[in-house]
Amino acid sequence: MAVETLVVSVSLVLFILALDQFRRVYVLSRSKKNNFRWLLLGAMVIGFISGYLAFIGHLFSVSEVTQADRIVSAIFFGGSIFVLSCAHLFHSTARDLIFVLKQNEDNSDQLSLQERALSRAVDTRTHELFRERIRLAEEANRSDKLQRQRMEARMVANQRLEGIELMASGIAHDFNNLLVGILGNASYAKQLGPGEGIEFTEALADVEDAAERAADLTRQLKAYCGKAPALLEAIDISIFVTETLSMMRPSLDAKVSVVRELESELPQVWGDSARFRQLIMNLVTNGFEATLPAIGTLFVRTGSQEIGESEASAEWFEDSVLPGSYVFLEIEDQGCGIPQSGNKRVFEPFFSTKGLGRGLGLAAVQDIARSHNGGVLFSSTEGQGAKIRAIFPVLTGNVDIAVAVPSLKKGSKRNEKLLAIDDELIVLDTIRRGMEREGYRVDTASSESEFLELLEDMDLDYCAAIVDIMMPDIVFEEMFIALRSRLPNLPILVSSGYSNANIEEILGDDPLVGFLTKPYRVNALVEAINNFGAALTK
Repeated sequence: MAVETLVVSVSLVLFILALDQFRRVYVLSRSKKNNFRWLLLGAMVIGFISGYLAFIGHLFSVSEVTQADRIVSAIFFGGSIFVLSCAHLFHSTARDLIFVLKQNEDNSDQLSLQERALSRAVDTRTHELFRERIRLAEEANRSDKLQRQRMEARMVANQRLEGIELMASGIAHDFNNLLVGILGNASYAKQLGPGEGIEFTEALADVEDAAERAADLTRQLKAYCGKAPALLEAIDISIFVTETLSMMRPSLDAKVSVVRELESELPQVWGDSARFRQLIMNLVTNGFEATLPAIGTLFVRTGSQEIGESEASAEWFEDSVLPGSYVFLEIEDQGCGIPQSGNKRVFEPFFSTKGLGRGLGLAAVQDIARSHNGGVLFSSTEGQGAKIRAIFPVLTGNVDIAVAVPSLKKGSKRNEKLLAIDDELIVLDTIRRGMEREGYRVDTASSESEFLELLEDMDLDYCAAIVDIMMPDIVFEEMFIALRSRLPNLPILVSSGYSNANIEEILGDDPLVGFLTKPYRVNALVEAINNFGAALTK
């Protein structure tokens, strides 16, 4: 009986140990998430079997059985001990494995943290590189834009220089011809003398006409170079084409002949004469360059046309002109032409089939036409030349383009005194002779000292003064103030080769100041002095 009690006690202990083994294996199985889970589950099953065998051994040990049954019970009991020992050994081994895996897991977590930190560092650096790339791209764009602006400025300057070169060559040629007329007729009149009658008068008339034409050339040059204000006036395009072609003639290549088909008595258009000359020069230059180096003919045509609703909305009138009456200028060359695909690009800035520094001529033509409410038509076939037509609306209504001059009394020969100030003695002599013939007495000053000496005279009874605004040793503003301080009501006629706009900037709206543009005829000077003086002294 003592043996049976011992067996039962041992079986219970083994059963409790099996349960504890079951718990420990279960805990280990929950604490590990890896491929060794099946090992832990195996240990749990073994522990359960060991407890079960111990329990069976207990049953056999307390039953009334035979000796053979006791042997079987002992075998089961021994087996349970063996199985429990294996489970314990398996648990120890699994625990060591779990410890190693736990360390690996900790290392893996640390590596994950390092990986995330590295990823953040890479993202930060990538973002910095992206921002740097954007900054470099913006700098490149700014640099490209600046370079394009500089290139555009150079091309505009080149075109301006080309235009000035053409005009300067033409003006030099015309000036030399005019000087021949002036010097030749002056010397001829000097030889004849006043007693020769008609021939003497004709010679002087030719001198006067040549001088007028020379003065007109200087006005054209000032207008083209931007030294004259943009003044709108009624323009006859046929006359402008004739004058511009004459100026350009010396610089145009003789390989290309110009055929003029100009309609006479065209309706006038309202525009800026300087810009019209630039448009004509650009079109003619473009036609010559398209034709050369081959020998050919350039056709220059003017005329009038009516633009209807359908024509005004046609695609090739990209300037959206309004229906109505127009005057056109057309240039047709016999050059090589351009492909049909390039017809719509010829007015783009920098588009050119020529060399470097080109591509703004036709763009400027379109800009001028648009600024005058007109448009430009371009057509070309490769191998057959090109045709460009610029149209401008006809001037309607009666527009008085002359400068308004008040209706004033003409001065009489009343022995009044004038003051003339100019640094050119020939100008002073002209003023003196012309005004003395009209009955005026004239005091002249060609320097600051002479001017100040005249001002010291207590008898300053001048009826008017004619003053040059540009003199080397006299500041006009100081001279003007000095005159006004001594003679506050003195009418002053300012004479200059500069535009009236420059004078207005200096003097403002002074009602006692008039303006006379150089050069002028003697009778124009006399009329200006008479009218101006009479208006302010009556």
